[in-house]
Amino acid sequence: MSWLSLFLVLTGHPADGEPVRPDTDVAGDLAGDPQEVQGPVIHLEDVEVVGRRGAAQIPPEIEFGTDAIDALNAYDVREVIERMGRRLGKTGAPVILVNGRRIADPSIYLEFPPDALVRLEVLPADAGAAYGAQPGGTVMNVVFQPQFRSRDGFASVGRPTVGGATTLNADLRRSSISDNNTSQSGVRFNDATALRAAERPDYLQEHPGTGDVTLRPETESVNANLSFVRPLGDGTASLSAVAQSLATRSVFTADGQPIENRNDLRTLGLTGGLTGQVMGWSGQATLNGTLSATDVDGPAESSGENRSLGLNVSANRSLWTLPAGPLFANVAGQTFHSRSVVESVSGRSVFTSRNSSVGGDIRLPFSRSAASAGEDRAGVLGIGDASLGLGGRARMVDGASGADLNASLSWIPRQKLGVNGAWFRSTDTPSDMVRYAPISFGESEVVYDFRTGEAVDVVPILGGNPDLRPPVRDQFSLGVSVGPVTPWMVVGNISAQRVSTADGLGVLPFPTADVEAAFPERFQRDETGRLISMDRRPLNILAQEVATLSSNLSWSVPFAPATPDGPTGRSAQMSLTHVWRLDDTTTIREGLPEMDRLAGDGGGASRHEISAQIDARGGRWGLNGSALWKGGYRIRRESGLDSPDDLRVGALGTVNLKISYLFQRPGASETATDEPPRRSEGIQVGLEIDNLFDARPEATLGDGRPAPGYGRDDHDPLGRVIRLTVKGRF
Repeated sequence: MSWLSLFLVLTGHPADGEPVRPDTDVAGDLAGDPQEVQGPVIHLEDVEVVGRRGAAQIPPEIEFGTDAIDALNAYDVREVIERMGRRLGKTGAPVILVNGRRIADPSIYLEFPPDALVRLEVLPADAGAAYGAQPGGTVMNVVFQPQFRSRDGFASVGRPTVGGATTLNADLRRSSISDNNTSQSGVRFNDATALRAAERPDYLQEHPGTGDVTLRPETESVNANLSFVRPLGDGTASLSAVAQSLATRSVFTADGQPIENRNDLRTLGLTGGLTGQVMGWSGQATLNGTLSATDVDGPAESSGENRSLGLNVSANRSLWTLPAGPLFANVAGQTFHSRSVVESVSGRSVFTSRNSSVGGDIRLPFSRSAASAGEDRAGVLGIGDASLGLGGRARMVDGASGADLNASLSWIPRQKLGVNGAWFRSTDTPSDMVRYAPISFGESEVVYDFRTGEAVDVVPILGGNPDLRPPVRDQFSLGVSVGPVTPWMVVGNISAQRVSTADGLGVLPFPTADVEAAFPERFQRDETGRLISMDRRPLNILAQEVATLSSNLSWSVPFAPATPDGPTGRSAQMSLTHVWRLDDTTTIREGLPEMDRLAGDGGGASRHEISAQIDARGGRWGLNGSALWKGGYRIRRESGLDSPDDLRVGALGTVNLKISYLFQRPGASETATDEPPRRSEGIQVGLEIDNLFDARPEATLGDGRPAPGYGRDDHDPLGRVIRLTVKGRF
C-alpha cells in the first residue's frame, strides 16, 4: 500500500474552476470572486469573518467552478448535473440543494443556462441521511448568481450519413434571477421524420416485403413550461406548469399488409411549493397535479385518461451538537392518489390507486479528527471522521402495508480518503403509466427466433399491466474514494454492490426456448410456426440478483494557470469508468430453474463495460467527447448448455464527438486575456457526430456461422449521425 500513501500526500492547488475539496482557506478562495461572499461582513476584535454564499450545512467533498461547468458546453443546469454525475461515476438521480438549501421544487432551476451557476458542489456520502437521499445516494448543491437574466435560443438539424430520418430541434427560453425572485419560461419543439426500410437497401434485401415498414417512427413533440419563485415571509413560494404534446407514427406489416399505428399523448402538470423555516426546521411542501390523455389509432384502438394528485412534505435540521459534530435529522411524508380510465374494444375500465408513506433519517457523527476539530488532539475516538446514517419509512400501497429500512456508514480515516458502506430495503410502487397504459403496438424489430433458426420482423405489444405487484429490493454497497489530489485534481473511487430483487419489474427477456416455454401466452405465431408478435408489456420477475464492481477515475488538466486579470478558460476534464458485472442471475417464474445471464441464459449480458468522457475548452473553442465499450456475450438457446445454435454477440464500441466555436458579437467586451466572457451574447455553432466510426452490433452463431438478424441495419439502422447546432443569447 506504499503507492497509496504516496498518492495521498501529492496534493496541490488547482486552477480556478477545477474540482477541489474545500479546505480551511475559505477567505483566500473568495478573494477573487465577490459573488462568493455573503454579507454582511462581521468584525470581531480585528478578526474578519466571511461566510460563503450558498454553502450547505455539510461542507462539500468536491467542488466544480465556472471553468469546469463551462467546459461541458451544456445547454441547461440539468445537463450539467447529469454529466458531472457520469464523470464521477455516480448513478441514480441525486438530491438537489439550491444555494445550500433544500427547496420544494428544485426542478424549476434545472432549466436555467449553465452560466447562471457560480459553482456545483458534491457533498460527501454521509450527507444523504441529512437530506433524505437513499444510502449511498448523491447530494449536489447548485449555487446560482444572485443576479442573472438571459434570453436563449437553440436549434439543431441532424441526419445519418447514409440518409433518411432527419431530426429538427428548436428551443427558446427566458430566465431571470434576482435573489429569491426567479422566473423561467420556455418552449421546445422536436420533429423527426420516419426512417423506412426502403431507405436501407441492405435491410430490404434481407427482409423482403418490408419496404413500407418504419425502422424508426415519425415523432413530433412540443413542450412548454413556465415557473416562478417569489419570497414569502422568511421563505419562498413557487409555482410551475408544464404542458406537453407527443405524437408518434409507425408502420408495420401483418399478413403482408402495411398497417399504420399512431400514438398521441397530451400532458398538463401543475406544481406549487412552499419552502421556509418552522420552529428551527427547514421545511418544504409540494402539491402537484397531472392530467394526461392518450389516444391510440391502429389495430388496437384505445384511449385513456389519467388524473393524479400528490402531496410531499419534508423537513430537516440540526438537532444537537455532539462532540463529534452536529446530529442532522430529516423527516418526510407523502400521499398520492390517481384515477385512470381506459376505453378500448373490450370495454371501459376504471382504475384507482392510493399510496402514502411517512418516515425519516438521521446522520449521527460519532468520531471527529483533530484536523476537522481544528485542535491539537486526536479527536473523538481518534479514528478520523465517522458518521452513521439510519432511516426508515412506512408505506401503504392500495391497502397493502410495507416498510423501507436503510443504514449507512461513512468513515474518513485521513484527509482525502473515504470509506462508505450502505444497505437499504425498499418497496417500490409501479407507476400508473406502467400499470394502466392502453394496449398499443410498437415499431417492428428484428428478432432471432431460436425455435426456427431464422430472423423475423416482430411487432411488439406495448401497454400497461394492472396486475403488477410492488417489487422489493435489497441493496448493499461498499466503496473507497480518494482525492482530489495532485495539481491535476485526481479523484478515484471503487465500489462493490449487490442488489437482490423480488418481484422486480421487467419486460420479456430475449426469446430463447426457455423463455417462450415459461411465457407461452406472450408469443404469437402464425400457422406455419413463424413468430409474428411478442407481448412486451411489463411483468414481475420472481427473483434477480446482480453483483457489480465499479471503478472511476477523473482528473483535470489546467493548460494555463488562472491569472488575476481573468479566467483563462483553457482546461480539460477527463474521466474513465469501468463496470465489472460479477454475478447476474434470474428466476423468471416459480418452479423454473435459475438462469445465469453471464453464462448466456435468458438473454445474456456483458461482463465488462468501459466508458470515457472528455470536456475541454480553449478560448472560443470547445471539445466534448464520450466513448462506450461493451464486451461480447453469449445467448444460449437452452439454459445451462452451450450449443452450435447459440448466439455470440460481439463487443461493441461507440464514440461521440462535439466541436463548437463561439462567434462573439462585434463590440462585445472581452477580458484582459482576450477571452470571451461567460455571458457572451454571441452565436455558438457546433458540429456533433454520434457514433463517429459507424459501429454496428454484430453476432455469429455458436459454431461461427453468420447469425441471421444481425445485418448492418437490423439493430441500428441510423448508424453515424451528424448534427449541426446553433445556440445564442439575444
